[in-house]
Amino acid sequence: DVYKRQGINAEYGGKKINMSNVPVLWAQRKDKLFITVDVPDVANEKVDLTEDKLHFEAVGGLDKNRGPVKIDIEFYKEVKKPESKWAVRGKQVSFVIFKKEEGHWPRLTKNTAKLNWLKADWNKWVDEDEEDEVPE
Repeated sequence: DVYKRQGINAEYGGKKINMSNVPVLWAQRKDKLFITVDVPDVANEKVDLTEDKLHFEAVGGLDKNRGPVKIDIEFYKEVKKPESKWAVRGKQVSFVIFKKEEGHWPRLTKNTAKLNWLKADWNKWVDEDEEDEVPE
């Protein structure tokens, strides 16, 4: 299955979907990740965060009768579950996930494939060499 090989599994209404329908934005600092899932009118959200994966499931989107949105991301490296947090904010679910080891990752997922649904969050992105100069 192509989604599993890319470190992602996504469903909407029980069917595999094109992730462009559920945009995921990400940015990083040396010690944490910022992940934003764009799903309007989120309800019944379930989050399961482990050291190497994020599972998100919710009812939401333009047609709540179609079923849940499900996203599984396998991280590039391990993260700290206890310190990490998430919140529903309007049309988005925002995650702040702390890295187990400090340092910049070359990508969010373990897989090297280009994922068209995953975009850099340029509003939160800071270059590695400028990180100490920018307030959180």
